[in-house]
Amino acid sequence: MGVARITGSRTHSASLGPITRQRRASNEGRRFQGSRGVWPETKRDETGQNPSGPSETTFEKPYWQVPYYNRAASQPPVLSPPIDISDKTVGRPPPAGRGPQQPTRNPTANVLTLGLIGGIASGKSTVGRLLAEHGAQVLDADQFAHQVLAEPEVLAELAKRWGDAILTPAGKLDRRQVAQRVFGESPEATAERRFLEGIVHPRVRELLKQALRDYAATGGRVAVLDIPLLIEAGWADDCDLVLFVDAPQSARSDRTSTRGWDSAELSQREQAQLPIDRKRSRADLVISNDADLATLEREIAELWSREIAPRLAG
Repeated sequence: MGVARITGSRTHSASLGPITRQRRASNEGRRFQGSRGVWPETKRDETGQNPSGPSETTFEKPYWQVPYYNRAASQPPVLSPPIDISDKTVGRPPPAGRGPQQPTRNPTANVLTLGLIGGIASGKSTVGRLLAEHGAQVLDADQFAHQVLAEPEVLAELAKRWGDAILTPAGKLDRRQVAQRVFGESPEATAERRFLEGIVHPRVRELLKQALRDYAATGGRVAVLDIPLLIEAGWADDCDLVLFVDAPQSARSDRTSTRGWDSAELSQREQAQLPIDRKRSRADLVISNDADLATLEREIAELWSREIAPRLAG
């Protein structure tokens, strides 16, 4: 099918099959530069002067960065502060009283990092597995989170706040009990979710960073970050490409039913994340997962040959 590719003020048609290439929108309130947005425009009065001094600027948001969802009907959830997993700094200011320092070499600079996002049960794990078959290394944040939530000190901290009801008779975490406390739109649920994220996210971040370093040390070239809150936690900007896996609501509901979730629980969990359209607008590429596995396999093979392989060759 023909796919619109935005380059400056022109729209060109590119045949990319079922994979849609699009411009990634940035976080609200962020300053845009170059191809990511527009340059700041100085405020001026009718005389052409800047009444507030030379430093005051305004920032317009291009049309492709306007969220698709209806703000009045669906406000974004309250999110935890961004968590930076980036190792992609090439140098730091020298300490006070010391001369210039040699730039610090980034150990993961040669790794192409792909962020994988989508709705709940959209097929992200399947896409990750198919990318792994082409040679990528998948880093699953859920696996790291399970590891963190099994640590004795973490369990003790959670039980101190919520009581022993969140523990099974074997002393492990009862995830359903935790879900009842942290998912939902109420201020109480939001506060409990922030508490949980404040414990889990920093530990998961460190595990992800170490896993990336270990993978880079082996000569690995492509890493896939499968992180449920990739955008919400501020990790998308650390990815070279963000891939959105698109699947119909009906298919996602059917898949979550196999997890023992009803439609109410799916809705409650999705309320803790950005709206689907907002996630999609932040992606560089959209992968359609609305057919059978063979079709998805062909899409991933096309994505690899057209989007990933050229970057590795370059």
